[in-house]
Amino acid sequence: MANLTIGRRRFLQSLGISAATIPFVVGLDSLYVKAQVPTVPKKRFLFMYTPNGMLYYYWRLRLHAQQTDISDGAALASPNLILNPLQPNAKHLLVLDRLSYISARGDYQQAAVSPDGKEHPGGHQKGIASMLTGQLLIGGDGSVGDAGLANGISVDQYLATKLFTGKTKFPSLEVGVQVDENLNDRYVDKRVSYNGSANPRTPNNDPFDLFDKLFGNIGANDQDKALRNYLNKSVLDTSLNDFARLKPKLSGPDQQLLESHADAIRALEMRLGEVVDCGAVTPPTAPAGVTVTDRKATHDWAMKSDNFDTVGKLQMQLVMQALACGLTNVVTFMWANSETGLQYKWIPGIDWTISDNKGGHHAMSHARAVDLQQIDKWYASKFNVFIDQFAAAKESEGQGTLLDNSLLMWASCLSDGAAHESRNAPIVLAGSNGGYFKQGLNIQFNDVYTADEWADPLPPSMGNDVVKPLVDNVRSGDGKKIGSPDLSNQDLCVSILNSFGMEETTFGDPRFCKGPLPLIKA
Repeated sequence: MANLTIGRRRFLQSLGISAATIPFVVGLDSLYVKAQVPTVPKKRFLFMYTPNGMLYYYWRLRLHAQQTDISDGAALASPNLILNPLQPNAKHLLVLDRLSYISARGDYQQAAVSPDGKEHPGGHQKGIASMLTGQLLIGGDGSVGDAGLANGISVDQYLATKLFTGKTKFPSLEVGVQVDENLNDRYVDKRVSYNGSANPRTPNNDPFDLFDKLFGNIGANDQDKALRNYLNKSVLDTSLNDFARLKPKLSGPDQQLLESHADAIRALEMRLGEVVDCGAVTPPTAPAGVTVTDRKATHDWAMKSDNFDTVGKLQMQLVMQALACGLTNVVTFMWANSETGLQYKWIPGIDWTISDNKGGHHAMSHARAVDLQQIDKWYASKFNVFIDQFAAAKESEGQGTLLDNSLLMWASCLSDGAAHESRNAPIVLAGSNGGYFKQGLNIQFNDVYTADEWADPLPPSMGNDVVKPLVDNVRSGDGKKIGSPDLSNQDLCVSILNSFGMEETTFGDPRFCKGPLPLIKA
């Protein structure tokens, strides 16, 4: 009898559904209820990485209890706080304060040495490599340049291989926004997802290429056709007969979901077309147009720093549609690599001519520049957009929203870029993943902070002359006040796996893992 169970895509093909239509209907579970077709668990994991760390002084909420209800948003109200843009979604948040990236600490800086005898580079690289793997860096043939790579699989790939391989079109997606592709220098700071030891996965930086991979190999059979011609003859229009035949087989909620997919894909197609036609985001000296079937041309456009914000919006739209359509359940989303020198010229109020800002984001992190919080607030607003989109997307069969059955995680590699500090790791969760995680709380773990070492409320002027001594004082205090049992991202990874129904009790380097993180399970 077990042989009667067939794959979802094969089942759709047996109904005569075209290849172009399958991506849009594969997630509609009411199609399969009367056939022995396995459904995909209604749980998802989205990890969003942002570069150069986040200065803990601005990131932490001004709270002094192990657990504090923040669901009304009042704790996020100060416009000086990095987390302020998340205030509208405070009821969905789980702010994890005072965790450590133990395997990124300076204590282990010389724990492994590459074959040429060079020590591994500093905290930025060790931080990003260990965030989802919980591993130290290693040397060997898998390393490039001076840096080694993480010594194990990342939690996203553990989920993808154990739960979703063979059940979704893409067991995972790795998506980037101008992640540096020069792998001859500090390779490790450009990768967050790992198949295994010294085996990282490469994010896709090109939204046009990602669109091809997700929704059909656009232009593959006729490279001379422009994407504009393809878009004018929408893939949905070619699938109307498929939709008409499917309609009687769908439940009412799934019919509505299919219509929302159709609307979203049409809007996405139009947006991609605008990127090709609109020169507003392109510097005046740039070429007037982009040949959108030319992957070198679209890639070059996607990697231009002035297009960063536009590319990011497109990548976010593609990720959301892939998740809503059931094409994947696991996504890592990287905004650049850990040491980007990007200047965010579209963020208002930042003077890029002053000395602390001239070198871009990475130099600003080392200067603890006064405008750092404006950059990280911008990234917080992007995480808030993801939360809004997940909350607005309806599940198949009317079972709540994507946010109800998902875990969103936003983190960066350091709590102080200048000091390469891996204590007080900046980690925010959103969504309960099917009721597993608490929401609307700020939880404080390790004793790596004391209230009297910080100025509360925030000083009116937060120049480096104010921030630097405060951060240095807290850093020196941190080194003396690591709590017991020194909880970490490894423990959080165990909880993430448990939230998907997996029974693992350890993840990453077993020396640093205590088991599932306490206090966060609903």
